Parts: sequence; C-alpha cells; structure tokens
Amino acid sequence: MNVIVGRPPAVYDLICEKIGMPPATAIFTYAPDVYSPGGTHLVTPDLEVHENVHMAEQLEMTAKKWWARYLDDPQFRLEAEMRAYRAQYAHAKRLVKDRNRLARYRVGLAFSMAGAIYGRVMTFDAAYREIGR
Repeated sequence: MNVIVGRPPAVYDLICEKIGMPPATAIFTYAPDVYSPGGTHLVTPDLEVHENVHMAEQLEMTAKKWWARYLDDPQFRLEAEMRAYRAQYAHAKRLVKDRNRLARYRVGLAFSMAGAIYGRVMTFDAAYREIGR
C-alpha cells in the first residue's frame, strides 16, 4: 500500500465542506494510493484491510465517481464504511482471541463509525451491531 503524505487530490476541501474537518490521524484512499494529510505514515494491518475495501470499490467505479457519490449520498457513505469496518473487524477476529480485547476493539470501531468523521450517519448502538454481523 502506497501512503503519500499529503491531501488526497481534488476531494479534501470537499470532505471538509460536506462532512467536516477530519482528525489529524485520518487517512484517505484515492485509488491507487492512500493519503495522509496529517503525516501519519503507519497504516496498521487492520487499517490496510479497511482501506483495501475502499481501494477495490474505487478501482471498480473510479476514485472520482466513488468520492462524488460518497460525499453526496450519506447512505452510500454508510454502506461503504460499513463494508470496510466489517472487513477490519473480521481481520481482528482472526488474530485476537481474547474476547474482552476484541470487544473493546469493536467498541472503538463503532465509536468511529458513528462519529463526526462520517457525518454521524448512524448511532453507536447500530454501528456496534452492524460491525459484528
């Protein structure tokens, strides 16, 4: 996975305008690369799984079309992120055998999914349930 320190082309300002200012640790896939505006170089294996879901979707429909739909359609954004979070959680389930640690990880994913970074497209409880499906 190629991580570029900088803003993803053509969409960062739109992300800020339509969803809000992302945290400094946020990374963005704009196929075929991943961008880190805040300079985060470390993409953990679970985040790589998450971003690879977006990468495959963007390579199928083009990054430009994917991002246009992602920013204009909250339902599409919810579905795209839920696919990525489910894949990320499934990856963790294969590696983490301590159920308490895995539950805490799922809570963190649910807080993220339900948060401002995605435009608060769902509640924490719904995110927690859906990630574990």
